[in-house]
Amino acid sequence: MRIKCLLIAVIFTLSQSVWAKCPEDVQVINKGEIANCDGLLFSPEASKQVDETQEDAKYYKDLSDKLQVRRDYADKEINILDKRLHLYIQQSEILAKEVYRKEREDKWQKFLYFGLGVLATGIAVHGASELNR
Repeated sequence: MRIKCLLIAVIFTLSQSVWAKCPEDVQVINKGEIANCDGLLFSPEASKQVDETQEDAKYYKDLSDKLQVRRDYADKEINILDKRLHLYIQQSEILAKEVYRKEREDKWQKFLYFGLGVLATGIAVHGASELNR
């Protein structure tokens, strides 16, 4: 049992892939060669597909960012339009009250003028009847 443990320990310590650091991020390994570090192994076709997938992901990330910016601008525009709408409604209510007040005032003014006209006519008729006597 000790011999097996010792053998495993020796093999483990002599293994290049355990202690070796990869000299480069990307290495070409030909068929039959021993890899000098741990990592992923892609065929040229799979590597090309990974590159295309990464380009697609970058495109969609950029598109997502731009759409987010566009959405933020749309939200700001909606907020501005909402504020304008509330302002227009408020001003409309003020103007409606003013129109109602002005119409009421005009009715009373017309009634007063009419009454004064009737009174003046009555006085004129009374004065004319006094002259005829």
